[in-house]
Amino acid sequence: MKPEMSVKERWLACLGMGPVDRMPFWPKIGGTYARRQPEPFRDMGAAELHAHIGSDTHSWVGSCLAEARRGQTGLSPSMEGNLEVTQYVTPYGSLRQTAAYDPGTGSSHPVEYPVKRAEDLKVMAAWYEGQDWAISPEGQRIAERVVERAGGDAVFAVDAGTTPIMWFMQNLAGIEVGHYLLADRPDLVEELLTAMMRPLLRRCALIAEYCPADVIYLIQNTTTKSLSPDQYRRYEKREAQAALRVLKASGKPVVLHMCGHLRAILPDLAELGADAFEAFTPPTVGDATLAQGRAACPDTCLIGGTNASWWTTEADSLIGNLGESLDSLPHHRGIAVTSAGMMPQSAPVGLIKEVCEWVRAYPARM
Repeated sequence: MKPEMSVKERWLACLGMGPVDRMPFWPKIGGTYARRQPEPFRDMGAAELHAHIGSDTHSWVGSCLAEARRGQTGLSPSMEGNLEVTQYVTPYGSLRQTAAYDPGTGSSHPVEYPVKRAEDLKVMAAWYEGQDWAISPEGQRIAERVVERAGGDAVFAVDAGTTPIMWFMQNLAGIEVGHYLLADRPDLVEELLTAMMRPLLRRCALIAEYCPADVIYLIQNTTTKSLSPDQYRRYEKREAQAALRVLKASGKPVVLHMCGHLRAILPDLAELGADAFEAFTPPTVGDATLAQGRAACPDTCLIGGTNASWWTTEADSLIGNLGESLDSLPHHRGIAVTSAGMMPQSAPVGLIKEVCEWVRAYPARM
């Protein structure tokens, strides 16, 4: 019997494809999950809920960075009712973005994207040409205190950013307009992507050198539902490789958060050099099984293995699906079981705890 590891030891060994005492289990519980649960869970904080379940959770720290703008550019946020309004200000004009805030989920969804037409691309490029990053001494002190207070058991992660093409599609233009602009004015889109890449690499370099996190994430949300495989290879793959080269200088594990359809680009993902893919989501929400991911990416940790629809079923069904998936693998090194995306609020705490106990007892082959 393997000696019991701490949460931090278990996660770092798993991310490094090494043997662990048992597979990590991490239900990704959002900030509004507890309020939808019955007592006594409704008033529990996240840490108390995870302790009750038995989770091997991630903790998060800030980037230790502060934005340092150049030239006459800026960001002007405001609220209009439930709308979060952001103005991207440049000498060549301003672009307006709005997002609707939903208190039930504690999240916002884009309503109006700032890039609506080709002429907006030059304005947004000017805004990114004015963006820079610097270390925040106070932010660094806060992050270091958070890590120190947790002791040696917790594993801390930090968000290093998102590649330009994915941020452009998700937050600046939207999928529909983004694809029209890629087709009609690829020259202007690529100028914007180049302008966005410089501050991203600067951000990655500073985080790699100064942030006390144990693990570094690129939040990609990669899926072939947003970019075709060819577009992935032309844009996102190149951008991710450049960011990964900078982040890997830290010597820390680097994880790509990718929660969509990946099967058509698994061979490309294997070439990136990331230590792990997080939110690896099986069908029908995603389109690649753990077995397909392991076959294509034998040296990459896979974090996920379930999907939201499984968590809306009974325990026997969920455990049956998960057991079949795990049984199909050649080994269980580099496998961490999570909810992949955020845990549905309709999933009872008791169900999560039952699955946690099943994963803890599963006879993993190391």
